[in-house]
This record gives sequence, C-alpha cells and structure tokens, in this order.
Amino acid sequence: MQVVVFLDLDDTIFQTVGKCPKDETLYTAAVDRMGKPLSFISESQKRFLDWISKDAIVIPTTARNVESYRRVNLSFHHAAILSFGAVILSPSGCLDAEWDKGMRPQLNRRRADLESLERQTVDRLKQQSSDVRVRLVHDFDMPVYLVAKDPGGDGSKLAHLRDIWQPFVEQGEYFLHWNDNNLSLVPAFLGKEKAVGYVLRRYFDGLSVVTIGVGDSLTDIPFLAQCQFAVMPRRSQLFQSVFLERPRCSAEAMLPKT
Repeated sequence: MQVVVFLDLDDTIFQTVGKCPKDETLYTAAVDRMGKPLSFISESQKRFLDWISKDAIVIPTTARNVESYRRVNLSFHHAAILSFGAVILSPSGCLDAEWDKGMRPQLNRRRADLESLERQTVDRLKQQSSDVRVRLVHDFDMPVYLVAKDPGGDGSKLAHLRDIWQPFVEQGEYFLHWNDNNLSLVPAFLGKEKAVGYVLRRYFDGLSVVTIGVGDSLTDIPFLAQCQFAVMPRRSQLFQSVFLERPRCSAEAMLPKT
C-alpha cells in the first residue's frame, strides 16, 4: 500500500529565521531572488521530512508559484501543487496540461478584475500612508491571487487591508488567507483541496493508498480533510485555533448526559 503525503511548505516544514526554534541546528530550505538564504528547516523538521520521504511519496501543496517553488532547496520527486491549486506540476516537473486546461480560462477571465483590485488596493494604501506591499502573483503567465505583506514583518498591520478586501469575500468571489504576515485574496474557485482530489485521481487511481495531509493554516483545513490522516505543527495557526483558543472541557463535561 502506497503512502502519499500532501505537504504544505511555508511555516509547516520550514520558516523564516525569526520563527525557528532557538535550540536547533538550522539548514537553508529556500532562498530569495538574489540567492540568499531566506527560509530554514530545523533539525526536527528535517528528521520528519527524511522520515516520511523514506516510505511515502511527498507532494508539495503550497501557495508558492513556480518561480518561488524552484527556490526551495528540498528534494521532491513526484507531482507538486502550487499557487493555492492553480498549478499542478507532473512528476516530470512539467505543467500538468489537463489541469491547466481547466484553470487557465477561469484565471484569465479574472485578469482585469485582479489587476483592477491591485491598483485600487495600492491607491488606498498610499492614501493611508501605509507601507504594506501588495502585488498580483502570476504563475505560468496566469494572474492568480493578490498577496500583501508588511515589510517590517508586523502582520497586525494587514488588518485594515483585510477589511478593504472583505466585501469581495462576502460576495462569494474570493476567499482570504491570512496567516501572520501574509494576507492573500484568492479566487474562490481555487483551492488546494480541489488539486489534491485531482492528483489522487490522475496519478493514483485504482491504487491502494494511504493519504496524509500536513499543513499549518486554517485555509489548509479543506485539503487536510481530503486525506485519511491530518498532521499539523505544534507552533501553527491551526494548532493554536484547535487546541489553545477553544475553551477546555473537563472530563465530566465530556461524559454523555443521563
């Protein structure tokens, strides 16, 4: 029976240096556009990745586009899900043509809308004298989603931008991904979970498989739910929401009422 692991990357298996544990050896996991180390994998994360890679097919499942994915120094040997599921790479590293055939027309129809939203958002931020940076992420010449970051790393400064984008979410056209200093406005028809379903049908149909999802964000929940088992890092938005923000129940409160 084949084990297939769908693995989110940023803040799941590696992170920027400020989020790394202080008492572990660090290894470069990804570099910036200038080739300088940007993200790091800790010793425990490396051991975890080495462990699952021995007996499983590991499929990156990430918001990174192909350009930033290729700056990841870790080795993967099968398909890859990129840009919130807008792009799937085949095991050979090429664009999955069948998936692209369905995604490209939908994203191109959103081009004018996304470019207009980018201009409007940048103008609003200038009016507010905000230094938050916004850009439209492209992948394989397709406009995919808007992303905002605070250059100083203060994710709380993205709150007012979330409020600006919220009406588009309420209309059902987009969903928001907000985790620390990363706020993204993503077309609602995208989703890692849809790409996971396709990959399982396309590359594992008819095979006996065990599926494991590993992710850190609330927006990873749908793709984790596609898998038989779900794993999350202890220091993650998802863990915080599930285990730390909900009130604890006593053992007595959990017993069935008579």
